[in-house]
Parts: sequence; structure tokens; C-alpha cells
Amino acid sequence: MSIHQRFKELFFALNTNGAQFSKKLKVSSTSINKILQGNSLPSSKIIIPLIENYPEVNIYWLLVGEGEMFRDIEAFKKATNSNNTIIHNSKLTNSNNTNTGDNTVIQSENDSKLKELKAEIKNLKIEIKSLKKEIQIEQTANQLLRESKLILEESKSVLEGNIATLENQIKDKEMIISLLQGK
Repeated sequence: MSIHQRFKELFFALNTNGAQFSKKLKVSSTSINKILQGNSLPSSKIIIPLIENYPEVNIYWLLVGEGEMFRDIEAFKKATNSNNTIIHNSKLTNSNNTNTGDNTVIQSENDSKLKELKAEIKNLKIEIKSLKKEIQIEQTANQLLRESKLILEESKSVLEGNIATLENQIKDKEMIISLLQGK
């Protein structure tokens, strides 16, 4: 049984619909409808308010499909006064909907998703490592540019000093020449 099917089963058990549920959790009904249609997985923006508003719901069952729908069936019965559901072996069913989830299929789906997530994490780690190297190279280049700028400024200052000295020497030589020519 998929997550969206478990969400539908949960709605039936809670005797609610998508609009009521989204209002109680303070999330958009579009987000809930995407989950119910199987077009999206529930995010933390849905799971956290769900836990806060329905503490009796077994989130592990909802997300993974293992265990029971509710942590405490008797507390749930009292809280909801549910008469339209039949609880058998701690699983909620009605006359039209029986829980026949195949744990092997669920485990296979979970293993596949886990492998995908591990591959994605591995790729992200490689990308992070590459970005760190790029940042380090950029920082080194920036440091070299700063040092080069300082060297150029020092060289400019030295050259300006040399030019001033040469100009003074030229003036001195010109004065000596004019004195020698004048005698």
C-alpha cells in the first residue's frame, strides 16, 4: 500500500476530508490533494502539524506502512466516537476497504527509495567537495591578486621616487652645462 493510499485510509478512519484536514493542519488543501492523488509525498510542513494535532496516529505506519495506524486504538475510539469503522487486530477497515498491504512490495519500494536517496546523498557530497575546492581556488586567487596589487603599488612608488631622482639629476646636469657654457 502506498503513502497516498494510507493517507486515504487515515482520512476515512478520522472521518475527515482533505479540506477539513488541511484547515486543521494549517496547510494548503492543494498539498493534501497532491498527496491523496499520489503526485507528492508529505513534507515536514504536513507531518509535524499532523503529529501535533493527531498524536494517536502512528507516523511510522503512515510513512513506511509498518505497524498499526494508531498507537492506541482504544484511546482513538474514545476520542473520535468512531462508529463507521471496524477495528480488527488493531487495523482499521470498513466493509469496502480491507487492509491487505504486501510488506514485501513495501519493503522493495522502501529499499529502492533508500538506494535513490543514498545515491543522491553521494552525488551531493561529491558536489560539495568540488564546490569547496572551487572556493579554495577562488580564495587563493583573490589572495594572490591582493598581494600582486600591493607589489604593484610598492613598485609604482619606487618608480615614482626613481623618476623624481632622475629629474633632479637632469636639472643638476643642465645647470652645470649652462654654467660651463657661460664661462
